[in-house]
Amino acid sequence: MLEGRFFKHERLNSRKLISNLFIEADSLIEYPFRILWNEGEKIDDNYFQVAISVSKKRIPKAVDRNRMKRLIREAVRRNKEGIKRKCQNEQKKLTIMIIFLDKFFFDYHYLEHKINVILQRLQKEICIKS
Repeated sequence: MLEGRFFKHERLNSRKLISNLFIEADSLIEYPFRILWNEGEKIDDNYFQVAISVSKKRIPKAVDRNRMKRLIREAVRRNKEGIKRKCQNEQKKLTIMIIFLDKFFFDYHYLEHKINVILQRLQKEICIKS
């Protein structure tokens, strides 16, 4: 497999898994993001799945919401390898929902830095839970 791509199987599309995240997931906040995450047993080849949410209430224009989601997706794509490797080593499945909390745009470098910080914090949280 190619490294550094954001594959379709890494996208969290299952309504059941997404609703499960809102019901029983752990949460952490690193402004301007809130992360809901759930760690479970590996069932299939997917070790790591991500969903990204940008609220219509906070960013009303669809063009702007889609641009923000694209920037967040790119930041996740570039910083996911460490946490993905950890999930594969421990044979765990990690599902993540990234929720953008702000009303304003940030430049890509700031968003990438924050996503990197979040994923590193998430790795530490997983180590603590294990």
